[in-house]
Amino acid sequence: MLDGFGRLADAVLTLGYGGIWLALVVEALGLPFPGDAALVFYGFAAARGDLNWGLAFAASVIGYLTGALVSYVTGRRLGERWEQVPVRHAVWLDGARLRQAAGRLLRYGPLLLVPGRFLPGWRAVSSYAAGAARMDLRAFLVYTGTGAGLWCGAWLGVGYWFGENADWLLQTANKWLAGLAAAGTAAVAGLWLYRRTRPD
Repeated sequence: MLDGFGRLADAVLTLGYGGIWLALVVEALGLPFPGDAALVFYGFAAARGDLNWGLAFAASVIGYLTGALVSYVTGRRLGERWEQVPVRHAVWLDGARLRQAAGRLLRYGPLLLVPGRFLPGWRAVSSYAAGAARMDLRAFLVYTGTGAGLWCGAWLGVGYWFGENADWLLQTANKWLAGLAAAGTAAVAGLWLYRRTRPD
């Protein structure tokens, strides 16, 4: 796993905690970047003594929130004009996916932003969708910050404790975490439907 993107991760590592911040900004913008694998690398580096785990965690969460806030503002300013933007042709940010994600946020609420951090496809568009749906900024920051903290902490912890076996563990954990996140999302949707349909 480390060999697959080792050069990129090593280059970022030479920049110190600023490099971690930058890497997570890129991840939060929805650009093609292996954010979870990078966090495992940084956790492993912390276990070797190359980084301080707490500072790496802070840099990653702040970096993710920075990129997420940029994405939110972009989505809020563009709104329905998203189809006119050239990047709509990118698979990860086409207009249809953005509208679908915004609809889910409007239907089920900002709580989806917490488990959604563990779903790569959702993670790429959710901040843009939250802005397009004009979600309250404070709610967006609270739920996105909570999700980012859990997500960054989980993958940094994986790298810290199991870095030598990170390749196998990353694949296995991705499946379990995606399943748990999907189950949590379904539970939120079920609760919302129950509250909407139960008699007063």
